[in-house]
Amino acid sequence: MCSSMLDAWDGAARHIKQGAALAGVARSPIDRILDSATQRDWTGLSFYSDPSGDYTSDYVGERDADWPAYTVFQKDDPRRTRHRLVPHTQRLNARPARRGQRNSGWS
Repeated sequence: MCSSMLDAWDGAARHIKQGAALAGVARSPIDRILDSATQRDWTGLSFYSDPSGDYTSDYVGERDADWPAYTVFQKDDPRRTRHRLVPHTQRLNARPARRGQRNSGWS
């Protein structure tokens, strides 16, 4: 994901974290990710490393894919967590479901 998007999220992170968890995941080694975050003065975001590509494979797409995306997990009751993947290129086109309709992105 581009650093300009993370810049924006870093500023909003303290507000977002009041009602949701927010983290960045990248396939780079964690030391490299944290060094980049320090250089850019990102203090509000949490970061995780996925060097094996398992997270990417499970939640984004192909193991070697370099596709930025928003992955949302929603816990709507204690027994169920829903997953939604929003590809980075579709983020501006995402619309909430109309009343009485299901959002087709939820699984």
